[in-house]
Amino acid sequence: RDSIDLNYDFELSFRIWLGTGSGADAGMAFVLQKAGIYAVGSNPVASLGYYDAKATFDQSVAIELDMNNSGAGAPWYDPAGPHISFVKNGSAMPVSGPFPLNLSKGNFIYKFTWDHAAHKLSLYQDGVLLGTMSEDVVNTVFGGRSKAIFGFTTSSSSASTIQMVDILTGN
Repeated sequence: RDSIDLNYDFELSFRIWLGTGSGADAGMAFVLQKAGIYAVGSNPVASLGYYDAKATFDQSVAIELDMNNSGAGAPWYDPAGPHISFVKNGSAMPVSGPFPLNLSKGNFIYKFTWDHAAHKLSLYQDGVLLGTMSEDVVNTVFGGRSKAIFGFTTSSSSASTIQMVDILTGN
């Protein structure tokens, strides 16, 4: 299953390896979007694969798990260390966050949840809430359509970095 109906609550759990945390890695983004596999633009190596100017994430919500400080303020809005931010429609400007991301070890269990009644998207790392975004995304992002495709984008500025996702559960 690669789509979610946002008229219902969901919970998805993944084991995520973000690489070494050495600063050479960009990170990844968990994305809810409408365009399918063709959303990633011509340069998925740049900008977590989500912010490429040729990508078509114009109707999307993403949680970036960012290991780099690409610079405070426009266009990246990054704090000094690893962080998560909730973003939408291909823009790097946070809708919620940034929130600190603990990368003391490389392998974590992440849980992404959607509370339909509260219009709240949340991210947990090893059972600890990292951050939330509250918005009626069905209407403000997806034009009233409740079904969205989920997946990950990723990138690295290092040729030797490995970043992996292992799907654990979903409902």
